[in-house]
Amino acid sequence: MFRIRDIVLLLVVFSSMVAGVAWPAWTSFLGAYFSWLLMGLLFLAFLKVNPPAIWKTLRSYPVKLAMLILAKLIIMPCIIYLAVAKLIPAYALAMLLLAGASTKKNKKFLGNLLYCTLRTTHAC
Repeated sequence: MFRIRDIVLLLVVFSSMVAGVAWPAWTSFLGAYFSWLLMGLLFLAFLKVNPPAIWKTLRSYPVKLAMLILAKLIIMPCIIYLAVAKLIPAYALAMLLLAGASTKKNKKFLGNLLYCTLRTTHAC
């Protein structure tokens, strides 16, 4: 029925919720890291690869992986931003956010990072 991993997961999830509600002053500092923690959890949740295989790849191709990460997170969003800024300046920031962020949760984080006000334009 339940494996030991399932029970540990349920205990950790519910105990962390109880801790956040019972002692909000002690756990409120985690709010600043929520976006980062969520990004890491979503990344790991959608992986279909064993962690040892990830570490093996990281050790085998560190430069190639660093270049791919740089291209995905820095170079591509900058190119998209510059192209859209020339063609449709009003949408340049929105396209930068879409190009650089993988999840909807990142929009607010990136907006705060860039000190800008983001308006929600969708019906979600």
